[in-house]
Amino acid sequence: MAQRKKHDRPKKTGKKESSDSPTISEQGKLTQRLKAIQKTNLEPNTIALNRKTLLILLGMLGITLFFIVKMFIVPVILALCFTTLFYPMYSFFLRITRNNKPISSILCCLALFFGLLIPTYLLIQMIAKELIQFYGTAEPVIKDLIHKGDESSFAKLLEHPMLASLHTIEIDWQSLLFSALKTVGGYGTTLLNKTSTEVLTLILTFAIMFFTMFYLFLDGEKLLRRLQYLSPLRHEYDELLFKRFLMISRATIRGTIVIGLAQGLLGGLTFLAVGIKSWLLWGFVMVMFSLIPFTGAWMVMLPAALLQVVYGHYGKAFIVAIMCILVVSTVDNILRPRLVGNEAKMHDLIVLFSTLGGIAVYGIMGFIVGPVIAALFMTVLDMYGIEYETELNKYESQQTF
Repeated sequence: MAQRKKHDRPKKTGKKESSDSPTISEQGKLTQRLKAIQKTNLEPNTIALNRKTLLILLGMLGITLFFIVKMFIVPVILALCFTTLFYPMYSFFLRITRNNKPISSILCCLALFFGLLIPTYLLIQMIAKELIQFYGTAEPVIKDLIHKGDESSFAKLLEHPMLASLHTIEIDWQSLLFSALKTVGGYGTTLLNKTSTEVLTLILTFAIMFFTMFYLFLDGEKLLRRLQYLSPLRHEYDELLFKRFLMISRATIRGTIVIGLAQGLLGGLTFLAVGIKSWLLWGFVMVMFSLIPFTGAWMVMLPAALLQVVYGHYGKAFIVAIMCILVVSTVDNILRPRLVGNEAKMHDLIVLFSTLGGIAVYGIMGFIVGPVIAALFMTVLDMYGIEYETELNKYESQQTF
């Protein structure tokens, strides 16, 4: 029998072949080796020391990484919120492109860029122009308002003998309004200057947001499964956190922004219909007030109705007041239950503090980031109550007796 040649040796089979295969990366080999070491019988003290050291190292590197990437927290949270909201659009593009994920993700990001960001930028430019025009023409308007107020029916009503005691209170309305105008104008000028000087920062923020959204659309499901695998929490808690984040992010964006835009649009169109100048600017102010709990478009529309009374335009004042009371204010009651739902609703006080605090810490986008973080905190607090229910009930019973 002929001697077997070296190259005729039988090939290796089983796991050993896959581990020795040159197609496996070095990282894959290292992972397999670590798993093999994990299965070996080690001393309990060695295992405990190894895990403690690993956790300490993980914590140190995690804290260091946080300080490195903390400037990207806002765009990443915004990307997470917008990805969850517009994921149905991504699914629609997947059906059109025959399950081509990269193309679908690009199309979705482009649609959001040209459908939201560009119109918002153009709208802000128009509002800035109206703000400059309003500030330039406000002084003669205030003088005319004071003059009209002295000749109005409301001023004549104050001269009635039954209201004579009110004359003891003297208010310099012109100085008061000029001071308020100077303050508001200063804030507006500061806001415009800050916006113009931080254009590069805003561009960078939105660029990071869209870049993150691209990869979240592309690999979001894999990332979620990986986080659930690494999470030390129970699977039910992971699901609760994820669902809560989905509900709050969608509720904040759809509820707050859509309701604010609806109120601002209706209020601005009402001003346009009755001939009030700078209607676009006032509509934007109504949107800003609508983002804050306990405020809304009424903070602009009711004073506007009173000013129309001072000018003697009772018909216009009636229209503005009716639109404010019957139409604009009911938008919140009609749209919020449909867009937000009862499950995602938080207490109004928590929403107020988280919104104002979020805006103070993270800027204008804080009205999204603040409530989302507050909702996650409340969810973890509920999880704490579930996990320690026995101990808490025992402590409560001891306090009762």
